[in-house]
Amino acid sequence: MSARREPLRITIVAMTVGFGSAPYVQMLPEALSRYAQVSLVAPKHFNDPVAGAAVFKFRTGISPKHALLQSLKPWSHIDLLRKVRATQPDVIHILNGYGYPWALAIAALGGAPIITTLHDPSPHPGNRVDAVSFHSGKITLARSAGVHIHDAMFREELQQRFPGKPIFVIRHPSFASRYLKHAKPGMIRNRSVLFFGRVEYYKGIETLLRAGALLPDDVSLTVAGAGALSETEQQLAAALGPRLTLLNRFIEDDEAACLLQQAGVLALPYLQATQSSLPLIAAAFGLPTVASAVGTFVTEVPELGGVLVPQGEPRALSDALLRQLDAPAPIRNDQETFDDLAPRFMEMYRVVAA
Repeated sequence: MSARREPLRITIVAMTVGFGSAPYVQMLPEALSRYAQVSLVAPKHFNDPVAGAAVFKFRTGISPKHALLQSLKPWSHIDLLRKVRATQPDVIHILNGYGYPWALAIAALGGAPIITTLHDPSPHPGNRVDAVSFHSGKITLARSAGVHIHDAMFREELQQRFPGKPIFVIRHPSFASRYLKHAKPGMIRNRSVLFFGRVEYYKGIETLLRAGALLPDDVSLTVAGAGALSETEQQLAAALGPRLTLLNRFIEDDEAACLLQQAGVLALPYLQATQSSLPLIAAAFGLPTVASAVGTFVTEVPELGGVLVPQGEPRALSDALLRQLDAPAPIRNDQETFDDLAPRFMEMYRVVAA
């Protein structure tokens, strides 16, 4: 048997690069490039620089829905497979979009062991693309040499679904440095509540807007992120009048940093969640957090000095938000970064490449 070449060739494949995924897509390959020969295969509209990695682009869509439709075109699979195989990978890491038809093609014809990062063991309620991807993604997971998750609380469920398959637990690295570099000195915090991130049903916007109506008149609310509001949410937003600032669009990093510096408290009123990068980002800015007691928020938010409330209860949410507005949070700069966790990822790759 010939000796394995060193360093390992790791090919990371990302199907989407939205708000929550773009920092991961950029920062993981950069950190790994210190230990391996890294290639990144990402959508054409991904424009972030990725130091130390070879970047290959493929045509997809600017939203999960558009990407799913684009992936039904046979030529797109041929193009993607050619680009993945050209990297001569020892390991293929499907970082997101594991349920897209492209991922199924890679799982069948990629030509190397596959690690799949599973961000959400269960689909988010109210998201049809998530529901479809969850079921089709079972094929990708079944053909993967191992599955990467961010919290051990989901290990038992996956071991029952995929007996004998290696399940690797590596915590969600912090994205905070991406936003901290845009922070400006002298910013003043307001008596305001911030929701930051893509607007989706499972994130509990309706609960937040109802809670906002219960807050004192001197407390304002900002909802910042792209996504469609429901008819009920639109009515609740209109009722708040000038107390609500609705930035219903994609938020660039520098604007996000400004919002995080000016807000008095971050609200994460999710109805369901696995994990989120936002508690760590908020902690790095010294911004107190109130979150629903769901997913990894249950352990992570209290560790970072935040407060948990029952999901779907506006009164409990408003009371906690008001308390946190008057409780300054210490800045937490002791977070695990991609550089810190890169050796753990390399251990995972070596196991499946052996």
